[in-house]
Amino acid sequence: MKCPSTEEMAALYDGTLPKKFADPVRSHLAGCSRCAQEFKVLHHSLEGVHGAPLPPARLINLIRESTVSLPRPKVKSKRLTSTKKARNAHK
Repeated sequence: MKCPSTEEMAALYDGTLPKKFADPVRSHLAGCSRCAQEFKVLHHSLEGVHGAPLPPARLINLIRESTVSLPRPKVKSKRLTSTKKARNAHK
């Protein structure tokens, strides 16, 4: 088996990877020190996320309400600016 993707390892950690895929990934992790190390790091990262308390629902709603009405920032394309400068330089 080739090295599993990060998504496959995350699904294995979460228990959402189907058994027919989970067993080969577990076997691979047992024999591949690089992937085993990556899974260990992923495990520690996800463990912190899964154990973190969620903010109160009221706070989540306030954030959603305040960000929905914000205007989108205008992004000035540097490429267009450079193209305009180049055209003006040739005139």
